[in-house]
Amino acid sequence: MVTGVMISQLLIKPMARIGLGLVVIGGGIWAVRPVPDGVLFAVGRTPQLVLAGTNSMALSYAPLSEFLASMGELRMGQSIEQADLAKCMPACKHDFSKGISANIVMKAKGLTAACKDLETAFILTNVTPRYPCYSGKPIYNISQKTGYNYLIFIDKNKFKLKVEKSYVIKDKLFDLLKAYTNIYRRNQNYTLKFSSIKLFSIKDGQKVLNNKISSFDDWFSLDSLMPDKLKNDLLSRSFISSTFGAGLQMAKKNQNSEKTLVIKQSMPFKDIYYKKYE
Repeated sequence: MVTGVMISQLLIKPMARIGLGLVVIGGGIWAVRPVPDGVLFAVGRTPQLVLAGTNSMALSYAPLSEFLASMGELRMGQSIEQADLAKCMPACKHDFSKGISANIVMKAKGLTAACKDLETAFILTNVTPRYPCYSGKPIYNISQKTGYNYLIFIDKNKFKLKVEKSYVIKDKLFDLLKAYTNIYRRNQNYTLKFSSIKLFSIKDGQKVLNNKISSFDDWFSLDSLMPDKLKNDLLSRSFISSTFGAGLQMAKKNQNSEKTLVIKQSMPFKDIYYKKYE
């Protein structure tokens, strides 16, 4: 199901070409690489072991989320079911499809019995061993594997285990799609254009008021000064604010300028009126 969702997302236009290329490359890698005998999920969590078994059925030796279970099934090509962990306390036996068996040790006291078991080729333990097996049987401590996800391969000729880091199943589906989207967006060419617009300044407001009081001696409202042909609301608000600010400056006397304007307003939020100062 996860694979189907990923493929369907990758083939949506306009990402179809890149998505199809990734699918082809992924299929090629899938065909060339050998199928692992186990997966160890250890990114940001307690190591969770999944081992391939007989009859196309893999066993999980720790509870798995649906996502991790689907990734493990996808990588090993086997369905996954939960192992009977009660039987693995302190240790149990796991049979691989290659005719090789291993001991799975969950508690420290199971190491001694696992070392004496002559029917298994190696030991996978979730606890740190304090001593090696006197028989020379290899012990692999999975509790020290942290920070990555790992693929497990069995060397049938040497009866040894090979564990390698895997970056294929590290992220969730959302992270994979997000990373792909970021790559796609980086390859696009965008042109950002800024449109310029002229707004009114305080000097423009002073010019409007001076022109009005030079030819009109009575009271006049601020709204009456509004030009008829302003294009949009932004220009209208710009005209009101600039003219209002200019009127405040012209209505006060300071060292640099004389008072030239009188302002009145009957009550808050009512119309503002101006008149030439005499």
